[in-house]
Amino acid sequence: MPETHAPVDEKELRAAVWSRVKPQERCALWRAQPADALEMGHQLYAVLRELDQSGVSSLIIESPPAVEAWRAIADRLERAAVGSAGGVDRPAARTG
Repeated sequence: MPETHAPVDEKELRAAVWSRVKPQERCALWRAQPADALEMGHQLYAVLRELDQSGVSSLIIESPPAVEAWRAIADRLERAAVGSAGGVDRPAARTG
């Protein structure tokens, strides 16, 4: 199961984050993403459902690596984002 950190101040912090590295900025809820594509695939919908049901106003999901092994995960995240009320904010492509 992903590493879990207790919410800090849910009245002020309205974003939930699912990323490989814990954010430096405080957030209402953080879940650690697995480094393995297969494991992330197993966790994907359960974690998205948990974050969505947590009552936060925004979900921030770190994009998976842009390599073939992660293509299906990226596709599923894209499909999930399209169905969200707020739309999708896409970061600039990473190089290196």
